[in-house]
Amino acid sequence: MRLALTVCLTLAASPALAEDLVTVLSGHKVIYAEPGAADDNPPWQEWNPDGTTRTGGGGFLNRKSGHWKVDKGRYCEIFGVSEEWTCWKVTFPAKGRVRFWQIPRDMGDMLFHQDMKGYFTP
Repeated sequence: MRLALTVCLTLAASPALAEDLVTVLSGHKVIYAEPGAADDNPPWQEWNPDGTTRTGGGGFLNRKSGHWKVDKGRYCEIFGVSEEWTCWKVTFPAKGRVRFWQIPRDMGDMLFHQDMKGYFTP
């Protein structure tokens, strides 16, 4: 019990380790909104243990399927016909919360930087 609490507190306060990140995301779903927000269709994402991921909510453009992996401690995803993986730094700012920080690959990424914050569904 004490060990589990220590691990949870460590994860909440620091960037994710690769093996921890796979465990934390695999089989789970994140809602990209503040808990209790008035939006009745917020964007979400779920990660399957087989390396597939789906997104939805928030409108038609948010519905997509792709693949995910952890590479060098970063969360990476690829959707549709894209040939490049997009990678994110992941942190856990509080219990049950997650933040994805996009790692820029080029000037376009720097101009249209994404920073996604959300919470895990129960």
